[in-house]
Amino acid sequence: PPSSLSANEVELWKDKKLGPTRRRVLNALHTWVGDYGLLQDDPYLAPRIVDFVSSINSPPVLVSTAQDILKSLERYVSTRISLCHSI
Repeated sequence: PPSSLSANEVELWKDKKLGPTRRRVLNALHTWVGDYGLLQDDPYLAPRIVDFVSSINSPPVLVSTAQDILKSLERYVSTRISLCHSI
């Protein structure tokens, strides 16, 4: 938050600015991973995405989205492993 805010203003800033921004970032990341194959084009991003989404522990709606992203990553990794074993 901006350093000039009071404690009450910081809480308001978290509710009005930080929370919605985090939600938008996670939703965009979820879409990129799940629908647009972000990892097919840039597989080196997987560990960084896992680290990022694993660090999310509140609020519950963001935790849920983070878990969905992790599931998408797990599906991607398991598919890649299956393809490698079939070659």
